[in-house]
Amino acid sequence: MLAVDANGLPVVAHPNSVIPHEVIFQLHELRNNQMLSLEDAVTFVRGKLVPDGYAPYPFRKDTPESLLDKLRSVVATYQFRCDVQQWRHQGVDFSLYVFVPEVDPITGDIHHERADHNHLLKRIAKQTKDGNSSELIYERFDEAMCNPMTGLTHAALVGPCKQSVPDVEKLLSSCGQIFQRQPLPCRSRIR
Repeated sequence: MLAVDANGLPVVAHPNSVIPHEVIFQLHELRNNQMLSLEDAVTFVRGKLVPDGYAPYPFRKDTPESLLDKLRSVVATYQFRCDVQQWRHQGVDFSLYVFVPEVDPITGDIHHERADHNHLLKRIAKQTKDGNSSELIYERFDEAMCNPMTGLTHAALVGPCKQSVPDVEKLLSSCGQIFQRQPLPCRSRIR
């Protein structure tokens, strides 16, 4: 921190709007009043970004972290939080939606980058099983379980193995078969 302006806000060499002013003041306090090195102060601030009892995930796996790595982690965390807030202000409720697709600004096509498809499948299945969609007719799952062609089993629908990818695949495959055979009066499209 170089100084404090007339409004009491910190003046820094390279401002970043996603970093809260309190963090700048905290780093200043740790460096000047607590006499911590810059790296120790950043390590402390970074540790406060995760719940008690947890350690921050290293920026690079299996590599000793440098000060730059720790700073990147802090900035990335605040950037992520800022992005989530922007989506919330646009009406996106992350407790109801599985993901927010990227839309290409030129073509308008929806782009989804596959990171962990099994994790995404399980999240979609959980939302489906929990009845979070008013557009689905949940009675059709009974029909699917009675139809041997769908492959949907009772275990896949309500079983105790929530992490079972084969069960999730059966559940979501049966959804596609049922809803393609009898189109729903909704905006959803199954491709």
